[in-house]
Amino acid sequence: MAELAKALENARQVVQRYAPDLVQKAGIWGSPMGKAYLARRIVPEIPEHRVYVEPFAGGARVLFGKPPSPVEVVNDLDPDIAFAFQFAKKLTPEQLARLRRKSWVGDKEHFQRLVKMPVPEDPVERFYRFAYLTRFSFNKLRRGGMADALVGVEARTLDKLERYAPRLRDVRVRHADYQAVIEEFDGPDTFFFLDPPYGGYDADPRSGAGNKDWDEARFGKVLRSIRGTFFCTYGVRGDAALFDKFHVRRWRHASGVGASRGVGLHTGTTLVATNYDPDKVRRFQVAVSKTVWGSPAGKKRMAKRLAAMLPAHTTYVEPFVGGGAVLFAKEPAAVEAIGDADPEIADA
Repeated sequence: MAELAKALENARQVVQRYAPDLVQKAGIWGSPMGKAYLARRIVPEIPEHRVYVEPFAGGARVLFGKPPSPVEVVNDLDPDIAFAFQFAKKLTPEQLARLRRKSWVGDKEHFQRLVKMPVPEDPVERFYRFAYLTRFSFNKLRRGGMADALVGVEARTLDKLERYAPRLRDVRVRHADYQAVIEEFDGPDTFFFLDPPYGGYDADPRSGAGNKDWDEARFGKVLRSIRGTFFCTYGVRGDAALFDKFHVRRWRHASGVGASRGVGLHTGTTLVATNYDPDKVRRFQVAVSKTVWGSPAGKKRMAKRLAAMLPAHTTYVEPFVGGGAVLFAKEPAAVEAIGDADPEIADA
């Protein structure tokens, strides 16, 4: 088992160096209850559309993980998140150079100084404060303290910013109530990815998921007024009647939300609701999955679809790995094993 773990780690390091997009979660920053570990399962389920809208964008992991649509919109009621999208969308080389001169290493004293300082007026300073606090705060809450495990860790935020900011160039950014954005862009060719606050989580400040002002009844009415299609993720503590008459599933997945400080991933459960039958709808064109190398009869074109169909598991095994397209398209499991009768593939 130790040799297998070492081999897998060596393989991940090779992929990190030569094909980083296979192991990195697409996006620039995270958010409380963000969908970093679900985005790859969500993207293959998106139906055909012309307009793509995220009324509760957060880190917009799904947007960054999907091919561009003709019209794309991100919205967030949090003014700092909306600002960060606007800043990244219009990022200049000069602004990036200024950010590179900043400290991006986890430091508790520096973290607390940024927490206590007022929001800067200078755009670069404001984005830096937002990005640093997001990276090093517990569950991306941008407040409270910083975990001991993050002290001395260097953030890769600027590498992500440089890589993914161009993806936002044609994306429309809004800072408004979710209902106003839905009403503005709703139509038969619009798809909404909805990741709202979770009802029933007000007593769990660790997750950042609850919102004391969140109105589930109002949200339910808005859902039933949508003329386009939607895919909604939600917690399991809300009103059981919220998604009546919709297609509802429970997805089990890796999650770091609600865990104790310094503790790794655990298995979480998310409700998934759609106003379309995911087994019958025509899917939006999905980019071909990538691998380090191909193989005869490999599954590059089917990898994301196959990964989305995998049940919850802690051990993942591919006895005929070939190019490992499904391995690279799926969420990491606690134990992963690959094998191939071809000695050259196994040695690689």
